[in-house]
Amino acid sequence: MHLVIYFCGTGNPGNNFPGQFDYAPGDGQVRTVFVKGCDKPEVCNNGLFPDLKGFARRFTKKLFGKDKKIATTESKELEGIGISLDRSDIQGVGDEEIESITLCGYSRGAVTCFEVAKELNKIAPTIPVDIVADQPVPGNFYSGPGSNVASVADCSNLNNLRNVSIILGAYTGAKTSVNLSVKLEMPEDLTPYQNSYLLVNNALYYVGADVRAQLLEFNTQYNTSGILEHLEINPQIEGKHSISTAMMAYLTTHDAVEAQHESTDPVHRGFFSQVVPKLPRTAHRDLIVIPRESHHQNPPNTPEGDAHMHMQVAKYLHKQGLVAQEEVQRKTEEARATYTKNQHLEAKPFPVISRLQSFFGLENEKAYRYIDKLHPQVHLRKGMAWNREEALINWWSKQDKKASYFSSQLTKDLVKAIENTQSEDVEQLKNLFQEADSWLIAKEHVSTSRYNQVECLRNNIYDHLVNNLNIDKVELYQLNRQVMHRTGYFQKHWTEGSLNASWFKTDETRTLDRAFEEHAKAEPSEESDRVLLEALETWIEAKKGTQSKRYDLVLEMTEHLQDVIEKCYEQGLQLQHTVI
Repeated sequence: MHLVIYFCGTGNPGNNFPGQFDYAPGDGQVRTVFVKGCDKPEVCNNGLFPDLKGFARRFTKKLFGKDKKIATTESKELEGIGISLDRSDIQGVGDEEIESITLCGYSRGAVTCFEVAKELNKIAPTIPVDIVADQPVPGNFYSGPGSNVASVADCSNLNNLRNVSIILGAYTGAKTSVNLSVKLEMPEDLTPYQNSYLLVNNALYYVGADVRAQLLEFNTQYNTSGILEHLEINPQIEGKHSISTAMMAYLTTHDAVEAQHESTDPVHRGFFSQVVPKLPRTAHRDLIVIPRESHHQNPPNTPEGDAHMHMQVAKYLHKQGLVAQEEVQRKTEEARATYTKNQHLEAKPFPVISRLQSFFGLENEKAYRYIDKLHPQVHLRKGMAWNREEALINWWSKQDKKASYFSSQLTKDLVKAIENTQSEDVEQLKNLFQEADSWLIAKEHVSTSRYNQVECLRNNIYDHLVNNLNIDKVELYQLNRQVMHRTGYFQKHWTEGSLNASWFKTDETRTLDRAFEEHAKAEPSEESDRVLLEALETWIEAKKGTQSKRYDLVLEMTEHLQDVIEKCYEQGLQLQHTVI
């Protein structure tokens, strides 16, 4: 028997879970345990400062026996540890042996997964555990002793962990809002209402930059009167209201970027920081970063996180032969569809890295290595998009106002290349794409005010070439691979990182040194990349039981090289099969 245990977030009833968990087989091989949020009396009875560690200890002690079986199926005892019986199906399975467990949850429920895994490692260490944590927010400003974040920050000794997925929101702490004014009559002068909404006699208008009132349709999926009442807006009382973009989407499907204004909530930037625990070297880790403005607000065409959570749970169940590949693909497409739910709107772009909230256990600069590949415009960044009607140098000049007055020779050469690039000349754009790549590699560990700017330049060129000029993205990935070869990226990254980690080298590390040297000499090819990948994986296998200071570096480079191989070679092969 395999158990899937879901932990709700604070104040979140998890109503969507039963309907989305529609891929589990109905033959009894997979059993479900649904646990309420920490604000409930049976759990922690505290929504602000819950004792997740204490609950996890009480939960596992009551539910699990030392014989790999469910210790109790008595209704009152199950309800006493927060289990919703109407959403669980473990009654009558006390004699069945638990072969494996998947722990999944949202927010503090996601953090609870790691606390429960710690307790399971004590009482049933031979039961393999998978975790899928959706936006794990411990609710702490600091990782001080006794805090929820400190309790789960280091899970490296949990040898029961097998696979761990962590879905992270690209939070900025921003609250995006629009202005809506209620008037009893249409104003003669609309200038004061430019780039805002008007509600006049139960009719909704948008006043754009042209100072004209455009009549809008209400969102027929929802009850307009109920939404207005929820927003405390009375159509018979004049006034000005600031409404979140998320709530405005319930009133109308109209979307105007120029009408939006942001404010940053400092409390959110601290209290809602997410945690990425340190894992044992034997565990497989998947990180997925999705675009969300905050923990509680996400604009239209951005994922909530739950669809991605179910996608990962389905993948892990498939690994065990419990779910068919077709079900994994279906859940993947459901996660992808979260970006196109409102078909008349673009998917929300990711913010630039400099605006990201900090994470516990993950540097912001490394977070975007794990950006969600299902996003249809994964390369674009909010506020940094290039309007194709303007010259590229004009876009650069606007962005450059925020950067340092002084420029290095490398930057001056890049600017000259931008000036000489025509927006419809494919070859010029490809050359500029490579120059931007070279600049980014050269400045990787250098303090510069233009890094995000050049990265967005490169991403805008990529998007234009692929989506407007119909260039195969595999060709651009291979151009990137050539730049990495020309600049000696992999060997340079390894040499610098290895030296910073330790002066001492083992035989395995010296062997890896030689593998990097040979890789740098060889021409870029799938064969040479796979030879280096094999050398990296051999080193990782040899060092799993050690305290090597180079382990994280090698793991990071392995992930990067795997990504390069997938993009440059495997995607091209998939396209060939599709054409055939």
